[in-house]
Order: sequence, then structure tokens, then C-alpha cells
Amino acid sequence: PKPRRCCAGEPEAMALRRLPRLLLLAGGVLAAAQTQDAPAAFDPDDAAVVENMKMGEMADMQEQAMLGKLFADEQAAAAAAETGEAVDAAADSTETDAEGEEELPPGAKQHQAETHVAAGSKKHNAESHKPKPKSPTWNPVSSHLRSTADLTGKCFGFPTANFNHANNVAAKYPNDPTHFVEREEDAIDFKLATLDGEKVVLSDLLKEKPVLLLYGMYTCPAFQGYYSSKKTTSHMSKFDEYALVEKYADSVNFVHLYTTEPHPKKPDKNFDTGMIVEFPWSTIRNPKQWTDRKFAAEMIKDDLHPAELLLIDNLGGPTMLDHGVEEPPYNPVWCSYGPGARQAFLIARSGRMYDVQAWFHASTMAGAIEELLLLESGLVNTTDLEDFRQRRTDEHAVVESDVSSLIQEALMVAADGLGEAVGDTEQYERDSRGADAEVSKARVILDEYTSKFVDQIYEAKGLVSPNAETNTYSTSQLETKFVEEDNTPPPASAVISLSAAAPVVGLAAAFIVVGAVVRRWRQSQPDSYHSVSGEDADEI
Repeated sequence: PKPRRCCAGEPEAMALRRLPRLLLLAGGVLAAAQTQDAPAAFDPDDAAVVENMKMGEMADMQEQAMLGKLFADEQAAAAAAETGEAVDAAADSTETDAEGEEELPPGAKQHQAETHVAAGSKKHNAESHKPKPKSPTWNPVSSHLRSTADLTGKCFGFPTANFNHANNVAAKYPNDPTHFVEREEDAIDFKLATLDGEKVVLSDLLKEKPVLLLYGMYTCPAFQGYYSSKKTTSHMSKFDEYALVEKYADSVNFVHLYTTEPHPKKPDKNFDTGMIVEFPWSTIRNPKQWTDRKFAAEMIKDDLHPAELLLIDNLGGPTMLDHGVEEPPYNPVWCSYGPGARQAFLIARSGRMYDVQAWFHASTMAGAIEELLLLESGLVNTTDLEDFRQRRTDEHAVVESDVSSLIQEALMVAADGLGEAVGDTEQYERDSRGADAEVSKARVILDEYTSKFVDQIYEAKGLVSPNAETNTYSTSQLETKFVEEDNTPPPASAVISLSAAAPVVGLAAAFIVVGAVVRRWRQSQPDSYHSVSGEDADEI
């Protein structure tokens, strides 16, 4: 007979030996089964799940509305078939009565029919009770845009005459810089050329998006970033401009106008003061022909965002622009919108001026863009934005006052010949890596400002801000987090709901712990279980 592995009379010892293994095995099986079979927990932050639920609810509502309409139509058709003669008689009566009634305006009958619910229908029209967006407060595209016939050319007698102590902005106007088109006034259409000679028309751009018109020339220290280190809140440099275009290129058309040089090389004089005021970039004279201005404009084209249009203000330019026929030949935009070095004009699609800045300031201009986009989306109206617009305007006024004082001091120093040497631009020059860093810094400032500004507007209107942040990761955020850490996110089927799995996991852990304890205790006891040969039994 086959040898027995257990001595007779020791069944209890046999069971005690195998108990810990059974407990360990049972705990492992329970844990594995729970992990494989447990459904994925619902994540309220999962935008895809929430969106699917909403779409399902909308589909159910649409299906119910459709069935109700079909049922009502069938009832109406059956009633009409049974009482055809009565319906014809009623129609004749209606026509007779209509002869003595006042004729309704076009569309009134259709409106009346749409606002009446079919007889016998008890279902409520849910669509009529959905919140509707506010009616847009802007007017049709270019409805407020003045024609090119309103453009003015050859102000200050330039280029025939030169700027001097009696012929400059400060001598002729109370404000320097000054603008001739104020906020809420109608902008003026224009047609200008790019460096390649392509014609660009303002009214064509407004058919697509709002337009931000920006001045900026090579000899302008504000454009070159001269004041950035001296006044950290200036936000008026070419890097700030680049970041602004980068942020809103999909929503706004950006036009950079190259016009009269503010600080040309002597003997040419500054158009603000009529004096010789040179800065490190005063290495070129004030162009007096279109081709020379085009050459100067090419010196800044690499500083601008690729999505920005670089246009050249007319200056006795090429005949392809039909000068003197469609618009004046000499500085038509600069003379019509206002003489200045770094002005900014935000034009709504209607052609009306939404915001004007004598000194461009990227952050507050970003706030103005956000306001205009909200208005043109129909989410808000001008009354809703009145307080926010005034607050932003006050913020810009403070910054503009500080910057203007700084600029005036710099002009006086430069006029006395105590400023930095002409051509000494080394400390302001940036390689591609340095320029990218400046743009990134400017973009962070823009994002922080607009995020807070937009949040306040949405909060005041009781709307959910697009910048709202949560304390938990959504599914998309988790996936992004894993990608950044070079890991693979776990599949949805492996996600376990802790509340649902807690009892089973606890039982499995109990089995494992008890099995380990019993096994430890058995190993500490004297051997009472051996094989027939006297050796220890093989482990299972």
C-alpha cells in the first residue's frame, strides 16, 4: 500500500498545518476578484462623463418633445378630416373678417402661430424656458466706420516741412501724445501696404474680427524696452506686444503701424518737442519717402509676432496704392488717428472705437479686449461692464501718468546730451533665448491680470468663469500630469471606489493576517507531523 503522509491519530495537526495556507489563499482570491470586477468610480470632475450625461438628458427631452408633437399633429389631422366642411367655413369667415381689420406687419402672423400651443397639448415647451443670451449690443460690421474720405494727410507740413520748436505736437496740442479719435467715436477706414506691397483694408479686417491698431517705430525707446527696467509696470515694450498678440491672435486682428520716427538721428528733430532728442536707437534719419520708410520698417519685422500685420503709413508712396485718389499721400493714419509714438486703438467690428491708449499698456489693453469679446458674444451688455471698464481705465490712467513722467525725464536728459550714447544698444539687445524669456515673462503677467479680471466679471454676473479652478484633478488634468511625469495613466477599469471596496478589502486583509499569525504559531510548535521517511513534508 502507498505510504501515508500523516500519522494516524493526528488529524488536528494536519488541519492546523493547512489552515494558514487556506486563509492566505482566500484573502488573495477576494482581493483579486474585487480589483477585477469593481466598476470604475464616477468622477464628478470628469468633464467627458458629465458632458455625456448632459447630452443624454437633452436627447431624452428632444425625443419626448418630438413624440408629443407627433401625437398632437395626429390628433389635429384626425379632427380636420372629420370636420372638413366646418374648417372650410371657418376659413371663409376668417377671410371676411380680415378685410375689415388692420393689416399686420410682416412676420406677425408667424409669430402668433409660434407662440400658441396646440389644443389639447399638456406638455410644457421646455425650450421656451431656457435662459437665452443677451441680445448683442454691437451693430453690424463696419456700420460705424467712416470712409477713407475722412482721412487727413500731411499734418505739421511733413515731409515738406521739418519739425522744430514751433512745429511739434506739444506746441500745437494740449496733450502729447494726442489722439483725434476718442473712445466710442467712429474709426476711419484706411488702405495701407505691407512690406511685400499687399494692400490691407481696415473694413476687410473688421469683417473677421475686432482690430487693435498699434504704433511702434525703430527709434522709439518705449517699443524697444528702454523703460521696462526703469518702470516694471510699463508693459509697453515689443515683448509685451508679442505676448499680447500670442494670447489673442485667434480673436483679434493686430495691425502694427510704422509711421513717423520719434527720435531720428540729428539733425532731424523729435516730433513731440521739436528738439534733437536721441536715444541708443537714433541711428537713422526720419524717412521722407515710402521706400525709405519701408527700409526702416524692415528693421523691426523680426520683433513682431508672425500673426501681426506690419503696415506702412503712406509717405509719397508707390502708385499702386492710388495715392491722392483713395486716401491722402502723407501719413493719413498718423495724422487722422493722432500723432504719437506708441498709441493703441482697439476697434470693434462695428467700426466704433472701444478703447484708446495714448501710451500702449499690454495688461489693461488685454482687459479691454476681454470686455469687447464678451460684448460681441452677447453674454453681457455695456451696462454690465460699466464698473469694470471704469476701474480698468483708472488703472491705466495711473500707469500712464507714471510712465509719462518717466518719459519726460528721459527726454530732458537726452535733450541735454546726458543720455546713453547713440548706437549703444548692446544692453537692450536679446538673443532668441533672451527674447523668448522676456515674452514668457510678459505672458505670465497678462494671464494673471486677465484671469482675475474675467473672474470678477463672471462672478458679478453669476456665471461660471472659464478660468475657474478646482482643488481636485479632472481626468484630463490627471492624464496631463502623467504625461509630464513620463508615466502611463491607469485605465478607467482599474479605478476602484474606496467606499464600495472597503468591506471586501478588509475581509481579505483579515484572512491574510490571521493566516500569517497561525502559520507563525504552528512553526514555533514541536514537530508532530512528518512524512513516512521521517523528512519534512514538501510545501504546497
